Amino acid sequence: MERDNMIKNIVILILFLGLVLTISLNFNHKKGDVTVEQSTKEMDRSSYTPPFKVIFIAHDYGADFFRPVEQGMNDACKLVNAECMFIGPAQFSPREQIALIEASIAQQPNVIVTTRAGPGELYTSAIRKALDANINVMIFNTNIPSAQSSIPLPFFGQDLSNYGEIWAKEVMRDLPDGGDIAILHATPGHYATELRLSSFQKYLAENGQGKWTIRDVLSPATQDEDKLLAVIKAYHEENPDIKAIYGDDYYSHLLAIYVGRNNLKGKLKIGGADLGPGFIEGLDKGYVSFALDQTPYLQGFQPVISAFLLTQKGIKIDHIDTGTTVIRPVHK
Repeated sequence: MERDNMIKNIVILILFLGLVLTISLNFNHKKGDVTVEQSTKEMDRSSYTPPFKVIFIAHDYGADFFRPVEQGMNDACKLVNAECMFIGPAQFSPREQIALIEASIAQQPNVIVTTRAGPGELYTSAIRKALDANINVMIFNTNIPSAQSSIPLPFFGQDLSNYGEIWAKEVMRDLPDGGDIAILHATPGHYATELRLSSFQKYLAENGQGKWTIRDVLSPATQDEDKLLAVIKAYHEENPDIKAIYGDDYYSHLLAIYVGRNNLKGKLKIGGADLGPGFIEGLDKGYVSFALDQTPYLQGFQPVISAFLLTQKGIKIDHIDTGTTVIRPVHK
């Protein structure tokens, strides 16, 4: 764990230094996943004198996943002397999130940074209102392709194109002899988790030779962690022969809390998305097989730096992929 975290920190530093170097050498140069170009006409707002104001709006602020995102935002805001705010509904709710976007327009920030996690058409009207009010809009964490086609905006988050393959290969490594598994799918309707699950199922079906079977997908209509823990407990007690339970979102870490509390190390295999508190402890103690991280700190840090470059220097950064990093216990 310690070595993986050190490597991740080095990668983030290299990415940031590489971005600065790229900008200094050539404003129209493309390298890897980062594209730097002169601001396009529709995004070329007037220049601002710091402090400038940035509002982040998440789709599920109650999830601890967004704490490192918020920390990244705060650190970047200090660097560029920006006034920043991070808000969102307590649980996953695109409709509540959109209401917050519309309310934020009245505050006249220089930049709104939001996710597009629910049905793409829901966001169109609110984002157009922000752009019409001369407010720059950027996307972080989750960006639905249909919404991006309708209103192209800079995006800072995980590229999901190969997530299902990475996840499936970890399951195959974790359960080499195959068997029945279950999936915790705690945020149904969330674009990223729906795509993760469908691409995972597709890869297993095409490459698993029938060895791995998804017996059940658990989709409780709540993100309340106590209720989710109760769902996990009830399911495992009803299905004691299940080989493993994996998750496709932040709430996967509750699987680790369940295993840790009930001394199930070696009896129930678990793994999944992101680095919630349960996964961090479980990876350290060896009862979590893997976690797929997306560097949330960078999802908060880079939009602020990009907002500064756009509003102060007229430089637009179109996309930064924050990656899918496989993290396993040290003994793995």
